[in-house]
Amino acid sequence: MTQSTTAIEPASAAGSVLGSLLIGVCGSSCATSAAQLIEEALTYTPDVTVVATPTACNLFLSEQLPVNVYTDTDWSDVPLHVKLLERTDTFIVAPTTATTFAKAVSGMADTLVTALILAHGPGIYFQPCMNAWMWNSPSMRRTIGTLRGDGHFVLEPPPNTSRASRDLGSGVGAVPGTVMPDVTAHKLGIQQAQR
Repeated sequence: MTQSTTAIEPASAAGSVLGSLLIGVCGSSCATSAAQLIEEALTYTPDVTVVATPTACNLFLSEQLPVNVYTDTDWSDVPLHVKLLERTDTFIVAPTTATTFAKAVSGMADTLVTALILAHGPGIYFQPCMNAWMWNSPSMRRTIGTLRGDGHFVLEPPPNTSRASRDLGSGVGAVPGTVMPDVTAHKLGIQQAQR
């Protein structure tokens, strides 16, 4: 785990909506922008924790983040898939890869991120980031339908460029993109509907 000594400025009123935020970072090339997502998340709530898959760890420098970052290495002796959820109010997985989606829908828990997904239950926010062909495949459509049916929230990914092609629309999803405003607006809508 990497722990920061950087002071965090007071977050906006959205912090009360999001509460304690857990961000799972998966191994999409969008993970190279994870630091920007986390910076933005800190403007919404001061309580942000990050968990990264092994592939994601190779794509961004977790020791440079001003938050606690956990990896599979930290999971070996401590049941973090339970401990981290005990203090989590909002769980976002961004970027979410095709592999992570497949593991989530099948209940596979071979990384700390996927174990957290399985242990959390309904209500996780996923930001897809992948090649457009993968996103539009019949198996991915079934996977997304199943996760939504299970009570999860899959954000609509904007067109993007992929690593394989620099043409707009060859990929989907962006980090940070509109992840934080979309999740906050959705949670506000749920709170208002419950009043």
